[in-house]
Amino acid sequence: MGSSSGKLKRAESAAFGGIVKKAPSAVHHNKLGKVLEEQRLKHENTVTVLLLGEEGSGKSTIFKQMKHIFSHQDYTKEQRLEFARVIHKNILDAMAKTVSDARQKGKLEDEETAQIVHSWGRKMVLGPKESQVLKLLWSDKGVQNAWQYRGHVKIDSLEYFMKEIDRVCSVDTPYLPTDADILQSHMVTNGFVAKAFYSHITKHNQMKIKDVDRNFLYSDGSFPNIPETRNDKKLEVIDTGGQRGDQTRYVHLFKNITCVLFVAAINEYDQYYEEDNRSRLDVSVELFRETLEEKTFQDSAMIVFLNKNDLFRKKLTTAPFKSYGVTMYTDYELGDDDAEPYAQPLVEQRNLDYKGKECKMIKFPPYKLDGSDEEFEQCYNDTCDYIRELYRKQSDDLPFKKSRNLYIHFTTSTDTKNLERIMESAQDVILNTSLTDLGAII
Repeated sequence: MGSSSGKLKRAESAAFGGIVKKAPSAVHHNKLGKVLEEQRLKHENTVTVLLLGEEGSGKSTIFKQMKHIFSHQDYTKEQRLEFARVIHKNILDAMAKTVSDARQKGKLEDEETAQIVHSWGRKMVLGPKESQVLKLLWSDKGVQNAWQYRGHVKIDSLEYFMKEIDRVCSVDTPYLPTDADILQSHMVTNGFVAKAFYSHITKHNQMKIKDVDRNFLYSDGSFPNIPETRNDKKLEVIDTGGQRGDQTRYVHLFKNITCVLFVAAINEYDQYYEEDNRSRLDVSVELFRETLEEKTFQDSAMIVFLNKNDLFRKKLTTAPFKSYGVTMYTDYELGDDDAEPYAQPLVEQRNLDYKGKECKMIKFPPYKLDGSDEEFEQCYNDTCDYIRELYRKQSDDLPFKKSRNLYIHFTTSTDTKNLERIMESAQDVILNTSLTDLGAII
C-alpha cells in the first residue's frame, strides 16, 4: 500500500487533469490578490439596473429615455433614418392588425382600400401617395371602431403617427424622425442590451452623470473600464427582451443587480394575448410575482413603473375597467335544427373585485381629461389605487418574509419631463441601495 502522501498526490493529479499542482508561491498569492481586488472594486463601483416587463410595456422606450437623460447624446442622421424605416413598418403592422379586427367584427366598410394597403407588404418605404391611401383607410368607421376597442394590437402609437402621416411620408426632404417620433416607435428587443454611464457620487450622495459614448451588447462581455476612484461609479442599464417566456429563461444569468425596474402597461387592462386569450394585465402581474420570488433579486431594490398613464386615462372613458363579460351568439347552422348556437366572448370578464367608482361609457357632455372633472378624477384615482395594490399585494403575499421596500410610480414613458422627475426619485433609491450594500449606510 502506498503512503498517505502518495494518495494525496494521486488525488490532486486526478482533480487537475493529471497535472500535480505545486503549492502556490507568494508571488502567485500577490497576483491573485490583485485580481480579486480589481474584481471587488469593479463590483462595488458598478450600479446595475435591470429592466423587466412584458412586451409592449414601454420598457425599451424607458431605456431610450434613460440614455437621453443620462448621456445627453443626440441621435445621428444614420440612426434617425433607421428609425424612419422602423416607424413605417410600425404603421403598416398596426394598420394591418386593426383592419383584421375590423373585418372579423364585420364592421370594415372600405374593403377595396384595405386590399390596396395589404398589397404593399410591410417593408416598403411610405411616400405621399401611400399617406393619402392610409388616411382614407384610417377614416373608415369600422377601422376607427376596431382601434378604439382594440384587444390584440401591440403598437399603441398608430394614432400618433396617423396624425403626423404627411410629415412621416415626406419624400421632398428625407423623413428624419424627431425625438418624440423615436420614443413612439416600437422595435422588439431580442435577448438583452446594455448601456453604461459614468457617474460621480458627491458628498451629498447625489449621482452626477458624466457623458460617455459606450453602447454595447451585454452578452459579448465588453464592459467599459472600471472607474478610477472610489467615488466614481458606473451606472449600467440592461434592457431585456419582452417576448413571453424570454425573461424567465435567462433571468438566472444576471448577478449583482442593484435594482430591478419592472415596467407594466396599465392601459392594457382590457387587452389579451391572441394565442391563449389570457389577460395581458394578469400575465404582467404573474411575471412580477415570479420576479419577486427569484432568489437572484432578493437583495435588489424593486421599482415598479406603471406605464402608459396617458393612454390609460383616455381608455377609461371608452373601455370599462370592471366587466362582467358580454357573450355574442352566432346564428344556428342552416339546415341543422339540433345545432347549438356558437358562443364567443365579446368582452372578457375582468377586475370583478374592483369596488371603486366606474366611468360611464356613454356620457354627455363627455369627460374632461384635463384634471378639472371631479367625477372622472375619482374614477381614475380609484382604478390607480386598485392597480397599485394589485402589484403591491404580490410582495406582501410572498411565502417567505423578506423586508423589502417596493417603490411604485405611474409613468408616461414618452413624456421626457415626466420621466425625468420620476427618475430623480428612482435615482435616490438606486444609489441608496448601492451604498447600503457597500456598508456606507446603516
